[in-house]
Amino acid sequence: MAKKNTIAGVSTVGERLRQVRLRRKLYLCQLPVLTGGEFTAVTVSNYERGVQTPTVERLAALCGYYRVPLVEIVTGKPARLPLPPAPACQPSDEIDLRWLAARGGPEAAALRRFAAAVAARRDYRDSTGRPLRVLRIRTGDYEVLALALGTSPAGLRRRTSPVSAVTGD
Repeated sequence: MAKKNTIAGVSTVGERLRQVRLRRKLYLCQLPVLTGGEFTAVTVSNYERGVQTPTVERLAALCGYYRVPLVEIVTGKPARLPLPPAPACQPSDEIDLRWLAARGGPEAAALRRFAAAVAARRDYRDSTGRPLRVLRIRTGDYEVLALALGTSPAGLRRRTSPVSAVTGD
């Protein structure tokens, strides 16, 4: 019988992560948005259940998003340290997926494929399991997509924004 590949104390750290997440009233499905895609719901769930072991760097990053000192998660003792600063998140762009689904043309098709791939990797669903309507992607990723489509980020935003459909921009 194969023994699980776990390190002593991993499940305890995972349980502490889960307790902090629940105290913050966060659902697993919210983590990709909170972390700008750095953490998926599946990954954090695996950490919480002790199935996967986070590196110290990943654990520290998650503690930063949860606004809890790393030492508190590791030791289980309330830390008398100042909270870590809120992470400096890279700005993100929002894509209204329902609006995008109704658009035609090669740019919209490319953006739909890109958004579908990102959403699938992040398991982008709400707490009831329905796909989210708005996808947030890092601005840097949006800029690369614009470059691949031969336009500027501002030009791509103008042509793919629901506002442009209303204003005619």
